[in-house]
Amino acid sequence: MRIGIDAMNKDYETYVVVDWPPDGNRQPLVQAYYKLFHQGKSSAGISSKSGKLSDCNFFHSLLLQNAITVHFYNLVT
Repeated sequence: MRIGIDAMNKDYETYVVVDWPPDGNRQPLVQAYYKLFHQGKSSAGISSKSGKLSDCNFFHSLLLQNAITVHFYNLVT
């Protein structure tokens, strides 16, 4: 997770925003983020090079966004 390495030793909090899953089931994404945040491991058990996301100033929750809103935001900014 390259963003984790970049966020290390930064003074600001990093937010991860992903599209809402097509099937509406957010649990796999939330569980994977939880494991990275608290244990520094992927859902497959592979250790992250940056370590726990909680140690890298990541926001404690994964943010899920409707794809239409994200695309609209990209057009505005």
